[in-house]
Amino acid sequence: MAGTQRRLSVTVARAVAVRLAKHIVELEQQLGDHERQLTELAQISQAALLLDEKGFQAISAAKCLPAS
Repeated sequence: MAGTQRRLSVTVARAVAVRLAKHIVELEQQLGDHERQLTELAQISQAALLLDEKGFQAISAAKCLPAS
């Protein structure tokens, strides 16, 4: 009985790990898509000049935009 429970636990843990790994990959893809979209928007906004400055990427430029 203990061996059966252990195998079941390993099977369940493995299935959960696979599901979580797939979810992480999906989230990374979404993050990449959102970063590309934000970069495109920043490039056509008043924040575009900041993108030329060292250390500024789309997210930091977009955060500065409301302050201007």
